[in-house]
Amino acid sequence: MSTKWIHKATVEAISGSGSENTRIGLKGETMETNIHPVERVIRIIVGALLASMAFWGPRNYWFLLGLLPFTTGLIGWCPPYQLLGISTCPKAARRARG
Repeated sequence: MSTKWIHKATVEAISGSGSENTRIGLKGETMETNIHPVERVIRIIVGALLASMAFWGPRNYWFLLGLLPFTTGLIGWCPPYQLLGISTCPKAARRARG
């Protein structure tokens, strides 16, 4: 495997020239934070409450649904938002306008 080609996002992440809300994905793509900080907190709380149903709620697998908002809240990146071109993050919204 040749190491001559390096993804631009990897170079930016190493050099620090990328924005502060950019992460590198598994295949080298960039994942920009697209969830507002308040929305992240709400997702974490709601996800934790739904996931906690495994311990105190009805005995079924619906508690696994709580892992989705919990995980996206922790990461700060929502795949459906990216597919639809939505961003509630104030920095990303400013950059898109300007």
